[in-house]
Amino acid sequence: MRSSLSCSGRGAAVSRLVNINGHIVPAEQANISAYDHGFLYGDGVYETLRTYQGVPFLLDGHLARLRRSAGLIRIDWERLPVEPSEEVRKTLLAADNEESLIRLAVSRGVGPLGYDPALCPKPSLLVYVQPFDQPPEALYQDGARALIVTVRRNPPAALNPYVKSMNLLNNILAAMEALEKGAEEGIMLNLSGNVAEGSNTNVFAVRGERLLTPPLAAGILDGLTREHVISLCLRAGIPCEETDIRPEELLSADECFLTSTTRELVPIVLIDGRSIGSGKPGPLTKRLLALFRAAVKEATGGHARG
Repeated sequence: MRSSLSCSGRGAAVSRLVNINGHIVPAEQANISAYDHGFLYGDGVYETLRTYQGVPFLLDGHLARLRRSAGLIRIDWERLPVEPSEEVRKTLLAADNEESLIRLAVSRGVGPLGYDPALCPKPSLLVYVQPFDQPPEALYQDGARALIVTVRRNPPAALNPYVKSMNLLNNILAAMEALEKGAEEGIMLNLSGNVAEGSNTNVFAVRGERLLTPPLAAGILDGLTREHVISLCLRAGIPCEETDIRPEELLSADECFLTSTTRELVPIVLIDGRSIGSGKPGPLTKRLLALFRAAVKEATGGHARG
């Protein structure tokens, strides 16, 4: 049986909608105050997720992480003007896309200039819904290119990585550097020189029979797709170790792949212009992608693609 949040398109034109505190409008009509502190200072938190056959995948996990992020920057979740999961449901139904990309954002709200949280009496909730285009299958068959960028990951002492902050300049600068040099993704190191994460992905490497991924202590976001892959490894008996990875270990890995909500598991076949392993997506990467898609199909009532 499909989830109550299921909302696959029924032939209507695709649409981009924004839900601002319970009011749904077309994207081109969406407006927020110039004094919203999310706009002024990046003072807010967000989550991004996608649907499979209209079912938002891992919605409960994303909402839990959004609430945690809000609490860590002292935004009172109980003061939100509307209930987030219900607004996701309403916005998906209104959009009626075949598949949707969803972004939830919680801003500290509207208030005068200044950093004092008391200036904003009420937080704001925004739900963005737009059509989701599945990445081309060639990405998974041929793999992608990555670059170890010069931009370092924000250290945890400066910004807690458990806060999924609306201020994404660290990630944007990393992505810009990679794109300018012909790579699809930038991989950041932390201040210790170990591999941290991609600009919007988590990193995995295969060395021998072991799957490796940087630990949370490396200053990375606890990605939900990353967590799902680790869980799949445990169920399938695949050794997976959270450990520090040096850049040279990544470059000499047998396989490498990146995980994200929107792209699932993407094989990386070239880093810094050097081939990884055979230069083609490896067998463990392919196996885990198949396991991931099977798990998605099970979680969404057997509707996700195989």
